[in-house]
Amino acid sequence: MLMKLTTAFFLPALLLFTFSLSAQPYVVKGVVMTEANNEGISGLSVQLEGTDYSDVTDETGAFRISRITTGGEMNLLITQGSVELYRQVIQVGPSRLLNLGKIRITPSEEGQKAIDEAIPVISLSSDDFDNEIDDQAFSGLLTASRDAFTATSGFTFGFRRFRIRGYGSEDTQYYINGMPINELDNGRISFFNFGGLNDVTRWADAQIGLQATDHTFGGMGGTINLNMRPSNVRKTKRISFSETNGGYRHRVMGTYSTGVLKNGWSIALSGSRRWAEEGYIDGTFYDAWSYYVGIEKRLNRQHSLALVAFGAPNRRGRSASAIQELYDLTGDNYYNPNWGYQNGEKRNARVGDSHQPNILLTHDWTANDRLNLTTTLHYQFGYNGSTAMDWYDFDDPRPDEYNRLPSYIEANSTPEIAELARQKLIENPALLQIDWASFYRANRSNLQTFENVDGIPGNTVTGNRSQVIIEDRRFDTEKLGLNTTLQFSVNDNFNLQAGLNLQSYKTHVFKTVEDLLGGDFYVDVDKFAEGENVTTGNRLEFDSLGTPDLLNPNRLAREGDVFGWNYDINVRNGGFWAQGQYNIDNFELFAAANVSQTQFWRTGYFQNGRFPNNSLGDSEKQKFTNYGIKAGLTYALDGRNYLFVNGTHRTRAPFVRNAYVAARTRDQLVPGLENVTIQGFDAGYYLRSPLYKIRAVAYLTDFKNEAITYSFYHEDLDVVVEGVSEDKFVNYAITNQDRRHMGLELALDVQLMTGLNMKVVAGMGQHTFSNRPNATIINDDDGSILLQDQTLFIENYRIAGQPQSAYNIGFAYRPKGFWSFWLDVSYFHRMFIGINETRRTEAAISYDPRYVDKVDNESTLWREIIDQEQPGGALMLDISARKSFRFGDTFLAINASVNNILDTQDFITGGFEQRRFDFEEKDVNRFPSRYFYGFGRGYFLNLSFRF
Repeated sequence: MLMKLTTAFFLPALLLFTFSLSAQPYVVKGVVMTEANNEGISGLSVQLEGTDYSDVTDETGAFRISRITTGGEMNLLITQGSVELYRQVIQVGPSRLLNLGKIRITPSEEGQKAIDEAIPVISLSSDDFDNEIDDQAFSGLLTASRDAFTATSGFTFGFRRFRIRGYGSEDTQYYINGMPINELDNGRISFFNFGGLNDVTRWADAQIGLQATDHTFGGMGGTINLNMRPSNVRKTKRISFSETNGGYRHRVMGTYSTGVLKNGWSIALSGSRRWAEEGYIDGTFYDAWSYYVGIEKRLNRQHSLALVAFGAPNRRGRSASAIQELYDLTGDNYYNPNWGYQNGEKRNARVGDSHQPNILLTHDWTANDRLNLTTTLHYQFGYNGSTAMDWYDFDDPRPDEYNRLPSYIEANSTPEIAELARQKLIENPALLQIDWASFYRANRSNLQTFENVDGIPGNTVTGNRSQVIIEDRRFDTEKLGLNTTLQFSVNDNFNLQAGLNLQSYKTHVFKTVEDLLGGDFYVDVDKFAEGENVTTGNRLEFDSLGTPDLLNPNRLAREGDVFGWNYDINVRNGGFWAQGQYNIDNFELFAAANVSQTQFWRTGYFQNGRFPNNSLGDSEKQKFTNYGIKAGLTYALDGRNYLFVNGTHRTRAPFVRNAYVAARTRDQLVPGLENVTIQGFDAGYYLRSPLYKIRAVAYLTDFKNEAITYSFYHEDLDVVVEGVSEDKFVNYAITNQDRRHMGLELALDVQLMTGLNMKVVAGMGQHTFSNRPNATIINDDDGSILLQDQTLFIENYRIAGQPQSAYNIGFAYRPKGFWSFWLDVSYFHRMFIGINETRRTEAAISYDPRYVDKVDNESTLWREIIDQEQPGGALMLDISARKSFRFGDTFLAINASVNNILDTQDFITGGFEQRRFDFEEKDVNRFPSRYFYGFGRGYFLNLSFRF
């Protein structure tokens, strides 16, 4: 199918190419850049005055006016809307190609306003996103450019978890100053590392999809390069104040930049603070700082050196998903089970705390107008933690535990008793929150004695043993990288790019005791192990199977101590890529290739009692060699209409996060781990004119042979695995999993009248699992395989966590007087709840291990077990406005917006089926799905002063 579609696009282009050889029209091209920071400006209209020959600058500021049949002296006019920015007399002909090179402009205040309003202010923070949500929805903010589709997808759609082409952030390559910053263990982006730095992350070179990219081979979703050099920050003294009702409530941000001084120095400073005692959801809080320091020196006309350091220390109380019964009991679709009252104040048990500073040293060498070399050295370090409750010999302390709910009580008792429980919960909502006082009572009255503490004979300790604690789960990273990129313009028609990247990455994974909650110590024992307590009178010690570290047996952990697990994940990666771009007449062609090698291994610092032989020290190093090719062709029908097609075939190493079945205890690999194969294409049509723009793109991508792992308590394991007599905590490894992403992207942007624009945007995708992968069930007690090659019948099930269709109609009105207004109406639907793969097996519809006596395939129960849940859609209305004032040399801008004016609070933006399933009774409601609801009405008010 891919070959047929590619041929269908390439063949007409080749025929048009043959025809075009008979005519030799003139071509005018160039790049429009700001004088202040040498950055390309997109979305500008470039026209030969008095003619129909025109183009609109792309994301890099480039334009190309082709098929000009009349030569001579003409006026080149550059405008933004109705505002003239630049005018130049040019001579078209006798040479076929007129390359104007870099056109640097210093727009008037009105012109700068027009440019600014065409560039949405990117708010780089994950304030409205919990870690349980895929980061790609948020990363769409970075891709938001002046293109109607990507701008709408990043902002209006993005906050409703829409993902461009259904990809995760691991499918897009992110760069800062030419340096890749995707995490090597899972491919994703830690956006909180540079949250709140709006003023210095404003300019992003975004290439969406498979088109050519000047500084890298590119991901399936494209590439985004943030230019954070201080010379790129506009000369300014700026301070702003914001109020909102989202993840944070207040924000203060300030920026100082010198621009490029006459002596070649550039200095930029920026910082912010965002905070909330409580965010939109009960029990959450936010306390985030951010800082940026940049120093750059243009040594001469050829060399410049930039040093940039930034970071964003932050603490935030998290929310969580919940089952519908809890939302109904509380009457609140934003019920949060993570908090409870302690001494009259709300306390959250799930607190994220991170600070991972980044330092980048960048050298730019511009040998001449044709040759440029950029080299960046990158170092990242710091901590990233998230707290949670841990307990031993204590009932599950989480307030949303299923066996406390009326539905469970009714299933195991009588409707009358269940109704009494329901009324009690409604009358006393505190029963559905964490009971901190009960933990302190239990911990302070649990006096016990332990012998041979820390493995020292005769070392006896008596004290209050904590039964419930707060632990801090840490993922502390350290990364060192070197990236160099060469750009060489061989002639006016042929450009060559190449690059080399080397990275060393280490994640230290461990947990510490954060709070003993009134006790004296916490016994470091693996509660999922099969070891038994050894009791002598009132003295306790644990056998070797329950010991997380045989080097320190009978450990009593106190606050700040490492316990449970302690290991490193090490990754080394190196790669080379090259690309050629060729322009001839109305054709632009490119071809690119890359090759890379990834190596990873685990280093254990604990010798686990269950896995003494494969938990301590360095594991065997795993090596994966990969390659990729991609190519594309664009044909300019005239100066406004373009056809294009791009295609790729590539491989990718498995992410190390999914390579080990349970890295916390051992180095056991997922069986049959192999490279992922990716094939895809995108093709479409662009129309770019001063009055209207059209974008129509089709895409198809196949990801093959992916692996993913889960660990959970397997209910009714004896029904699934013959010969197993009890339930167990298991590792569930899925291999050979394929998925397909296909769809259409449509956008129309029309200038209805001077100052009034309308856009119509649609993203229609079908993102599915495309085969029947295999699963291996592994006993977490000893690593033995309980069941291998279990077939998962998940083909054609939808990938969850996103609306697969989204539509928008929006209006932007910019009258005179420095006013601007925006109105957006959006509709989202075809959301799907994430599936539990174990429910799509023969065991789930059978009553014994031999898979006989199955559920009737025409029954309601059959459909309840196998069908994928699809919540309803939602209509959203958003408005925003901007007004700017000038008082001498001081400029004041006021931005205000209201999202979800209709206050829709029943829109399920995501959710998942729980891993546990009642295999014996087939009761699909015993462990119901958990949901996320989109926020209701929200507002944002910002005042900024520029001096």
